[in-house]
Amino acid sequence: MSDNMNEINDEMPVWTTHQIETAAMQHAEGEGYAFLEKGGRTKTTCDWDFEPYVLPAVMNIVDHPEGIEDGGYVVTDAYRGEPNLFMILNPNVRTEQQPAGAILGAVSSRYAIASYTDVFLPMLEHANNQGWDAKITCYDFGKKARMDINIKTTVDKNDPTRQRQVGDLYNYGVTIHTSLDGSGSFKISGVAERLACTNGMVTTRSKNLMTLRHTKGGVGKIDFRLLSNAITSMLKEVETELEQVELMSDFAMDNEMFERLLVAAKDRKILTLPNAKPVFGKGSKVIQDYNITSGYGFRAAMMGWSQPEADFVKVEGESVGTAFHAYNVLTGVLTHKPTWRGPSKLSGTGTAILEGSALAMGALDTRLQAVHSLMRDVVDGTIDLADYVTPQEAMGIVVQ
Repeated sequence: MSDNMNEINDEMPVWTTHQIETAAMQHAEGEGYAFLEKGGRTKTTCDWDFEPYVLPAVMNIVDHPEGIEDGGYVVTDAYRGEPNLFMILNPNVRTEQQPAGAILGAVSSRYAIASYTDVFLPMLEHANNQGWDAKITCYDFGKKARMDINIKTTVDKNDPTRQRQVGDLYNYGVTIHTSLDGSGSFKISGVAERLACTNGMVTTRSKNLMTLRHTKGGVGKIDFRLLSNAITSMLKEVETELEQVELMSDFAMDNEMFERLLVAAKDRKILTLPNAKPVFGKGSKVIQDYNITSGYGFRAAMMGWSQPEADFVKVEGESVGTAFHAYNVLTGVLTHKPTWRGPSKLSGTGTAILEGSALAMGALDTRLQAVHSLMRDVVDGTIDLADYVTPQEAMGIVVQ
């Protein structure tokens, strides 16, 4: 499916007040995916059950050049004099700096606020009717939220006649993304979590299975109850992609291929390579060594490649040294942010410790999907790793 599938836009605003049905929804929520709480990503999470506080934006006029009286003026359009810029606040998250509530964004009158209750209540009802686990996570102080649906609870492991299924190895389903800050569209994407290591995965070839804009003709008018039924068909793509991930165990990779894969990962903004600064001999222009700095993602990935038994990788047997191993190294680094310890110089001397920065949830999704797309391209032959330079060449290291 293409990323622009079902994109809609229109002209008219929709502003509605929603009654928050917190008790029923919280009772129906499940456990969700463990990987979302890994890697230090919970600092900006908050309760999702708040009612957005929406106010017209006001300009504070002081010493206007044309002599207009000082004071507050509502921002209006030039034709009807009606408010056309609105501030969205989360009144439940208040600080000394923002006593009225956390400011989530400023949006025009064309933007349709689909509250988290409006979006997620029918989805949660449908998930419960299907026997699926579903959990809502609100983050960025209320700007964004996601509902993760996990269908694994429907797998019957006690049936002796049943062949091994994707659900035996993964939690998987779809994630429904929405926002209140005007920064993003309503999106649905595939999601999975490998049970052995709780690595997160965005298992679709395109980043989003469906996209709708936050306007009246998009999120403002969509029938979420009908849309929730369409999720069932989307799950087939997720299952198919997970089966392809399992088949990556048949694709052997040696050390050089893996190192070149990390260069390809750098090109797709999945990770960064270290910086290499030459160390010259005293009074000489001959390079004796290199100081190696930064490049957390690269170094942690190399650690995972050499330690397949590590908790953030958990690959064994014939899967070691394969594309499946590489896949779990990359998703493991992004999900768990393991601490790297090693030499600070190319020669292997010196010591350094890198812990990496916690990825925000949106950035995590983007990079996990980029990993999936990269690995599928490698295994399918869409790209040839032999076309990429080695990491040393990419870092400008000259062997003398």
